[in-house]
Amino acid sequence: MSTVVAILPAKRFDDAKQRLAPAFQLGHRRALVESMFSDAILALKRVPSIDQTLVVTSDPVATQIAAGHEAIVIDDSATSHSEAAQLGITRAPIASAR
Repeated sequence: MSTVVAILPAKRFDDAKQRLAPAFQLGHRRALVESMFSDAILALKRVPSIDQTLVVTSDPVATQIAAGHEAIVIDDSATSHSEAAQLGITRAPIASAR
């Protein structure tokens, strides 16, 4: 039986939602991103067919939130979401064996 792993790349919260900068200060954007990330990881945890969630991030708050939801965290050394997702894909078989 195969293990289903969800991969959730998350950039540093301070760098997220830059296009909203003209309308919202950093603190508001950060709060929005933290909320969106929490909602996403909770939604993944609730899917019965997902065995493990793997978060690829370098953000310390995202790491804390992920750990609180029993997700495996991989330190993000990537420069884009695509590279972060690929890093997660590469590490997923190792992570699911834990």
